[in-house]
Amino acid sequence: MGYNSLLRKIVLIIGDIICLYLATSIAMALELGNKQTDKIAFHLEFLPILVIMMFFMFNVYGLFSLIRKKLVDIFLNLLVAVTNIYIIAMAMTFFFRQFDYSRVVLVYSAVFSFVLLAIWQY
Repeated sequence: MGYNSLLRKIVLIIGDIICLYLATSIAMALELGNKQTDKIAFHLEFLPILVIMMFFMFNVYGLFSLIRKKLVDIFLNLLVAVTNIYIIAMAMTFFFRQFDYSRVVLVYSAVFSFVLLAIWQY
């Protein structure tokens, strides 16, 4: 892998992380507003777990590959990966009660993540 390929992959990964953080921030702002700062702090602490799941799912579905694919393949893989990320996150919040994470924020985050990542991947 050449220097340009490595640099491009790093830029894509950083862009994916920014899209995930932005989507979650928008979802928190819509659902929680400014009134529940303790829940907002927890959401921000949970984001690294979402990023780790994103790395795993994107790698499984080939979204970190630099090989050119059809647009339909990218969108379908992205849809499945984002859905899996947020299903796992919902399961974690259900089984581990110390995670006081709003499932509505997760649904909003999933929708915003798909939209932002689809725009970014395109």
